[in-house]
Amino acid sequence: MNAWERKTFKITVSPKARADILEAASYIQQTRSPQASSQWKASLTDAILSLKDMPSRCPKASESDDVGLEIRALLHHPHRILFRVVDDKKTVEIMRVYHEKREPLAAENIVD
Repeated sequence: MNAWERKTFKITVSPKARADILEAASYIQQTRSPQASSQWKASLTDAILSLKDMPSRCPKASESDDVGLEIRALLHHPHRILFRVVDDKKTVEIMRVYHEKREPLAAENIVD
């Protein structure tokens, strides 16, 4: 592979991240509107799918040291998408999606 070729990664979403997404979408629907919730989910999906190419462009998350894994974060305002890159499997594992104003998650609340 030369420097101009891109490695495409498969995306997986953990059960905790799926629950986070459903909870946030429900909150947005209740506090704003069903349309706002749908728009948020669509833009979140686009953000997650952008990780198929060059996921390492995202910075290391502050939670990495506590978990003992290299976790990265993609900001999808006002939420953070926490994920890890598994190079040998060419996979991006979405671990959590949570509001950026919350305290950093403890290790046991990140890893399934």
